[in-house]
Amino acid sequence: MYPHPVTILTFFWPTLLAAPLYSSINPLTSVLLDVAPASSSCPNAPIASQCRTAGQAASAIQASFERYNITNANEKAALISLMAYETGSFRYNENVYPGRPGQGTRNMQMIGYNVLYAGSIPNLAGELESIIKTSSGIDAAEDLSAEQMDAVRDLLTADDVLDFGLAAWFLSTQCDSDVRDTLQTGGVLGWMQYITQCVGTVVADRQTMFDVALLALRKSA
Repeated sequence: MYPHPVTILTFFWPTLLAAPLYSSINPLTSVLLDVAPASSSCPNAPIASQCRTAGQAASAIQASFERYNITNANEKAALISLMAYETGSFRYNENVYPGRPGQGTRNMQMIGYNVLYAGSIPNLAGELESIIKTSSGIDAAEDLSAEQMDAVRDLLTADDVLDFGLAAWFLSTQCDSDVRDTLQTGGVLGWMQYITQCVGTVVADRQTMFDVALLALRKSA
């Protein structure tokens, strides 16, 4: 769903801090359950290893908000609803249907952005280089083999904090400042601009989840 960068950029994004520890009962859990009621449990998930409940997702999402300084309710609602929509209520972190190589994490990013995000995480640097480096040097993301693309994605999906952190990273590093400003202050119209101009997809039937997330966040404040 996201456009591909033409080449791999130098890895200079802000360094991730160590993830804080959270209580198993996170206030964000109730917000996630309002947005995605099916995330109350995982017993019937098509791929059990990929499914996360609202309770499991809440701490990782909260960590991403703190790491990337996401404090605005409109932004939080946009990120929560994006992840819930893209993953079928947090049940997937890979593109299973039709199975596009390298696409995944909790906002279903394409390989180019997965490489950029992985490159921003210092403790993944060695593993990332070993995956994408070939005899001719560092390959552009779109030139990686399907196996390389999947290996990059798997670096990120192996850790819930990283897996759920991409949406906030993408907003804070890849969206134009005017889009983000409009999202923060523009309500539904600002959210639509974020979806179409930053995420690069269509609004379709996404708005209901955004509306529910925003209302739930306001009630929980």
